[in-house]
Amino acid sequence: MPQTPTPQRNNLIISEAIFGVDFTITEIEPRQNFEANYSKLPDIAVEVYNNISVDEKQLDRRMAKEELSYYATGMLWLKLLEVKAKQPNHALARDEKAIRKAASEETFNVPQHIYAYLQEIGTYADRMGKETELNIPDLPIQRAGGLRDYHTAKIDAETHIYLKRCQA
Repeated sequence: MPQTPTPQRNNLIISEAIFGVDFTITEIEPRQNFEANYSKLPDIAVEVYNNISVDEKQLDRRMAKEELSYYATGMLWLKLLEVKAKQPNHALARDEKAIRKAASEETFNVPQHIYAYLQEIGTYADRMGKETELNIPDLPIQRAGGLRDYHTAKIDAETHIYLKRCQA
């Protein structure tokens, strides 16, 4: 004798819902990469500076807020180069390799909040292990006008948005 299925308790809720229990949603084109916005890093650096200055009364005589923001941006560039170097489908340019090599020989003292922010940057892996890569913008790795410590990247219609995302 055939058995009749037991009706679901929440059948009324499910039957009137947009999605039912017999529907699944799958991405048509799964995302393979994503872009990030780093425009909050200078704000974090200023907040860190303000917090340090409470304990270090003469901090403003040794370092300006802008110096810490500049330092944090430099650390961001190094982090992005590190992430790019670990991505299998991207090769570092000669200048990028030189910057990474020079930075690897240095020891950096990074405030904890800035360090935590930088540690969260990279490739994202979901619970199933699927990885989504971070799109790395062209970083300013070439010397502009031959001047020391003044670097630039090609600025055009495609790359101008990165000036807002990765501020120097």
